[in-house]
Amino acid sequence: MKNMLLAILITCLFSFVSLAQDKTTGGVKGAVKNTSGNKIAGVTVEARQNGMTVATAQTNGQGDFTIANLKPGVYRFIFNKTGLSEGVSGDVEVKAGTILKLSRLILGIDKGTLALVRGSVFDTNGRIVRGAKIEISRITGDSLKKMGEKYTDDNGEFAIRLPSETARYRISANINGMEPATKDFEFSGGEAFRIALTLKAKQ
Repeated sequence: MKNMLLAILITCLFSFVSLAQDKTTGGVKGAVKNTSGNKIAGVTVEARQNGMTVATAQTNGQGDFTIANLKPGVYRFIFNKTGLSEGVSGDVEVKAGTILKLSRLILGIDKGTLALVRGSVFDTNGRIVRGAKIEISRITGDSLKKMGEKYTDDNGEFAIRLPSETARYRISANINGMEPATKDFEFSGGEAFRIALTLKAKQ
């Protein structure tokens, strides 16, 4: 009985080793990041050969992915996530028995998913204020996440791009010699959204 169990164990062991040593296919792995260097979860990765998608994967919570069991050959890899620009690799040669690590997988924000917020800054007499510092932050619960920073131009105007989705924001204007002005607003990606801020002279 012991000899039979030993024989079964050895057979299973050889089967596992044989599977682990299958060198007929290859693959790729990597990590997808944004322009700030942070890894991105939920990115769809497609392996394409001769224009056809032959395998897909998705980055995990740490932004990592692996596509295995690819036949040896030349592939291109496409990276997609809503709100981000599409990423396309050059030609990548996949070799049997090798998992190739892809590097510099960086996705920027898709400008087509951003909308423009325009605004003006005035003093209490209705005169434009040039060179005022504009900061905009997204309001989430009790916290603020800074989204951008600009300065008003010679016409006292500014423009900031924001994601084209409904959210609450806080915008502030500040310049030496005047009291800061702050305004909260809800933005839903409207193309003609404008906002005005008025600065008062310090007492």
